[in-house]
Amino acid sequence: MFSFSAETPVASAHCDIPCKIYDPAISLIAATTIVRLMDLLQEVDAPASLNGAATISRIVASKEEHALIVKKEVTTIWGDFFKTPQFEKFPETD
Repeated sequence: MFSFSAETPVASAHCDIPCKIYDPAISLIAATTIVRLMDLLQEVDAPASLNGAATISRIVASKEEHALIVKKEVTTIWGDFFKTPQFEKFPETD
C-alpha cells in the first residue's frame, strides 16, 4: 500500500554564534523516527478495517509531529547559518 525508500544524506552545520549549543541529534532522531513510522505504515495488516484505519491515523499523526520537529530544527540551521556572507560565497544556495 505504501512505499518509501530513501537514503539518508549526511549533513553538518554550524551556528554563526560560537556557543556550540546546537546539536543535530534532535533532528536526526526525529528524521529516523519518521523513516520507522513509514515502515510501520507498510506493516499495517488490514488498512481498510476500523482497527487498521485507527492505527494508520495514529502513525500518520506521530509522523507529522516528528516532521514538524525536523522542520523547526532545519529552519534554525537555515536562519543561523545562511546569512549574507554565505549567500555571497555560495550564490546557488538561495
